[in-house]
Parts: sequence; C-alpha cells; structure tokens
Amino acid sequence: MISYKQWQWKEGIVNTAHEHIRLYHGEFDSTARLVALVAPPQKNCFTVQFLMSKESSDSEISKQVLEDVKKDIDFYLIEHPRDDTDDPWQYCIYHTNTAANMYGKVHWAYYP
Repeated sequence: MISYKQWQWKEGIVNTAHEHIRLYHGEFDSTARLVALVAPPQKNCFTVQFLMSKESSDSEISKQVLEDVKKDIDFYLIEHPRDDTDDPWQYCIYHTNTAANMYGKVHWAYYP
C-alpha cells in the first residue's frame, strides 16, 4: 500500500517532448502566464520545473504567483484526500477538465 504521505515533488527539468502538465497562473484565457511544468512521477516523486527567472521572482507579485502555484502543487500531488489505491497523476489529468481548474488561480493543462 502507498500512503499519500509517500508522494513528493522535487525541482528539476521536465522534458516537454514527453507527457507532462503545464501550470498557468491568471485568468483562464490567453493572458494566463505559464509558470511551471510537471512530469509524471518516478518512484512516487514528481519533477517540477519552475519557469520564472530569479530576477522576476523577486517582485511581490511574482512571489504571490509562486506561492499560489506551489500551494496547488502540494494540494493536488501530495495532500489531496485519496485512498491508498488512488494515482495522483491520473487525478491531475482528470482535474485539467474540471470547473475547479477553470475558476481557480492556477490552471492545469495536460500534454500527453
């Protein structure tokens, strides 16, 4: 059995030629800003690549964007209530097509 507490994520490089999820912040339209990429898990660990430069992440607005995105990552990949048989990657793919995804601050888009 895999407990949700065994799931984790780390920063790294995501290969966009392979399956991944893109995380956008802002209005659910063309003005949303691409902030991060997430790769499927390997051994219960997701790789997350943040796309904001160090200089831009120093502003208060950018800090809030990163905080919002990390909060979503923690919730959907690590904390989301699930039983031991649930697969957080499959749930995230499902989440990309929900109203919650459309109305939240952070928007998840799946790229198979």
